[in-house]
Amino acid sequence: MPIKALISTWSLGKNRRLDMKHVRNLCAIFTQGRLNRRAEENHLLVLYSRADVSRMMEHLQRRELSAKPKASEELPFFDKWLYVNHDRPVEVMAGQHRIKALEAYVQETGANEEELWWTCEFYDKDTLPLNLNLKLRVNRQDPGMADSHGQVWVQVVAALSQDPKLFSGTAVQVKDQMTDYWFTIFRSILQTLSQLPGDAANEVELADWKKMSEFLGLTRTNDQVRTLFYPPLSPSSSSSPATTQSTKRRPGFLTAIDDARYEEIYSRILMTSRLRFTNIHRLISLSKEDGKVLFQVMNHVIAWLNATPTTISNQRDNNKPPLRADIVGTLNHCSDRDVREAEKRLGIFVWEPGHHYSSTPEAASILLQYEVLDFVLQHLGDFKSPSVKLYLEQAPR
Repeated sequence: MPIKALISTWSLGKNRRLDMKHVRNLCAIFTQGRLNRRAEENHLLVLYSRADVSRMMEHLQRRELSAKPKASEELPFFDKWLYVNHDRPVEVMAGQHRIKALEAYVQETGANEEELWWTCEFYDKDTLPLNLNLKLRVNRQDPGMADSHGQVWVQVVAALSQDPKLFSGTAVQVKDQMTDYWFTIFRSILQTLSQLPGDAANEVELADWKKMSEFLGLTRTNDQVRTLFYPPLSPSSSSSPATTQSTKRRPGFLTAIDDARYEEIYSRILMTSRLRFTNIHRLISLSKEDGKVLFQVMNHVIAWLNATPTTISNQRDNNKPPLRADIVGTLNHCSDRDVREAEKRLGIFVWEPGHHYSSTPEAASILLQYEVLDFVLQHLGDFKSPSVKLYLEQAPR
């Protein structure tokens, strides 16, 4: 395929930000004589329309080129793709850095522009299963360009928006019936990342977020923000507090971001108190035993508020209603103002565009569930003590 007929903007999710350092490294490899576009492991993965390919093959036939070449012959060259398909490009699922590196290579070496092509593997967009479509984008072969956790999560959310049943999971995975608790947290994280300068969802690593959540609580101070980004110098006996302040970046923090945007992110957080840095590590490191404690506590809270909670006859049913559904009716007295005030207090917003809930009581139930489970996570050791464990294992009453 001529690379001018390829586009790296994705129809599913959002492609990663171009890493120009990686592009330069690839260009150097090409310059050393290792431009191997035909090797299978180097093929670009592209998404196509069967009708467009059929139209292109018919065009080749009219030019008396073989539509089905033998193994010893060259692959078809779709050099007239844009002409035949009315300027409709092909979507690149994996390989945008190779494309940019090839452009740089041709420019640096003065090679003919006819060299701007790459061998592609075609996937039919109308028949490709959604999970495979996601896998081809997320599971990159290049270990030097591994996806960040933010990139992976953006793709998961994008896929889930197209097929809500894609990640329904097994009975064990969904038995706690509290999935909206996890998704409320994840959406909150993505919302914060979207408000930071640049392409934070692609560039903030899990270790970076962990450091942010440790330093930047709901009631953070300006000094705490500065300490995170610019740790103070070790004070000497003759130095004053003012001279111990540093303009040097924290080592190993936000390493994918240059100095200018590092300062921009620092300033944005300093000026935007509503940004929340939820501690996701408590969540993703939960053991099966910890998850059971969350479920037991929520069951007891439900029983306090609803004397006749829903009875689930088949615990292996993946379509069980959420636990909080049994307290929605109890929260009918909650107003929109109550919900908004709770959102601000907790730093979690459940009424986001595209994620509206059907009623104020339902939104209130999600916030109540969040506050209960967040409290349990903060005091997990206490809830796992022998005396409390014995109480939790009793039937709620």
